[in-house]
Amino acid sequence: MKYLKNYLINFIDINKKESRKSFWVTMLWVALFVLIFIVVVSLLAGIVLAILKQNNTAMIYKVSTFIASFIAIFNAIPFLSLLNRRIKDAGYSPVLSLLIFVPFGIVVLFVITLLPTKK
Repeated sequence: MKYLKNYLINFIDINKKESRKSFWVTMLWVALFVLIFIVVVSLLAGIVLAILKQNNTAMIYKVSTFIASFIAIFNAIPFLSLLNRRIKDAGYSPVLSLLIFVPFGIVVLFVITLLPTKK
């Protein structure tokens, strides 16, 4: 849980480095949190629609999509900060984090985040 706390609090400090373990544990926590949150919100939307006796699965999809979009926007800056710190720890320029906006650039970033720490 300390990884998730550091993810949300220390995103402003881009001068640090992020170890491989810390990066991937943080990504696991964020993914689990987002998954659980979306499932719970979707279930609650389904329950509310069932109570209102509306069989509208499109509404559940819209609510889930809205929540997922909100979470993605909320996580964008902390994720880019964490990615920059990890790239710097692997010995590369943090400018490479801009590859996330290029098609298939995520593959290059995935490989970089798997590399060991440069000393």
